Amino acid sequence: MRKLILEDVGGRVAEVKKTPAEAAAKTPDNFVGGKGSAYKIDTENKVCNIWIYGIISTSQRLLNIISLLHVIPEDYTVFMHLRTPGGSVVTACNLLTAMERCKATIITHNIGMAASCGSLILAFGDKIAIDPISVTMFHNAIGGYHDTVHRVKTKIDHTIERINDILNKLVQKGILLESEINKIISNGEEFFIPSDVIIDRLKKCDMLYSGDLS
Repeated sequence: MRKLILEDVGGRVAEVKKTPAEAAAKTPDNFVGGKGSAYKIDTENKVCNIWIYGIISTSQRLLNIISLLHVIPEDYTVFMHLRTPGGSVVTACNLLTAMERCKATIITHNIGMAASCGSLILAFGDKIAIDPISVTMFHNAIGGYHDTVHRVKTKIDHTIERINDILNKLVQKGILLESEINKIISNGEEFFIPSDVIIDRLKKCDMLYSGDLS
């Protein structure tokens, strides 16, 4: 069995002792739920549904989801349904890394709100589904650190560099405009993008998913 060890914001280490598939196999209907996330694996149809909802906090809250993405086979399709105002940048980056390494096809789905780091998770799907009445919001990182001044500066510089990196990838994908990125990075502006606008952009860059989401 493959083990996954993650370090959360506070430096605490947690190890996944069971694979998500093993955990799901012992629950009714292969459904596993927790605080802020849940998933259901359909081994017959090779489909996995993941739900991420509420504020994204420490990586430990999403350990099952992150470990699942690392081990799920490439012949599966993952539907990741999002309803979140965002949260921890560190946790989001752990999840984005798992999504990039995942061998399966990932369809992200905004089911109401994907804001802040939630919008970044949405944008990292191989294909993206948008509900007609939903909110997608992009902005720069928000946060603070209680530490010595030089350490605070180092952490902030690193966070800015990482977020700028991610935002520039969204320009390359065609999800955000370069003018929007410049305003986010330079002026700290927020962009609430209506569902019809983001759907139109996804169509143009061939990233819109319009298939069955059930």
